[in-house]
Amino acid sequence: MGGMAAALSLLFMMLTGVFPLMDYTLPALSGLMLVIIVVEINTKWAVLVYIAVSLLSLFIAPLKESAVLYIAFFGYYAIVKSYLERLRNRIVEWILKFLLFNAAIVVALVAIVYLLGMNEMLAGLGEWGVWGAVGIWLLANAVFLIYDLALTRVIGAYINWFRPRYLKKLK
Repeated sequence: MGGMAAALSLLFMMLTGVFPLMDYTLPALSGLMLVIIVVEINTKWAVLVYIAVSLLSLFIAPLKESAVLYIAFFGYYAIVKSYLERLRNRIVEWILKFLLFNAAIVVALVAIVYLLGMNEMLAGLGEWGVWGAVGIWLLANAVFLIYDLALTRVIGAYINWFRPRYLKKLK
């Protein structure tokens, strides 16, 4: 099952070259494959799949920015989310989620600009100045909120609908 999830994740990462406008969506879908591993096996296997897909994405994904986004956030977020949602205090849970997301944005941006040498990302912000960066940051946090809520719904649908309907029949 881990190999299948890794293969699907890598397929999504490869499709970033076919659908370049989906360079954020496809790494998110790739990370979604780890939900299945967390639910069906355990988090240790999910971490192994994350590491395998991360390393292979760096070598074979056409858009290296997408590979960096997968490594910096989308790949491991499903794993971390399962632990964060076990916290009893919802305020602390959401604070930690947003801190994690914002730290991941900074790490991904630094990696994309300085390790991959894609300075055009920063040049594009130069036209808008500080307010443009703040606007993009606020928009990114709003999109993260929507992503987290949607991921919760997808996980619920997988556990409560898809799994009993299809996977239990296979056993």
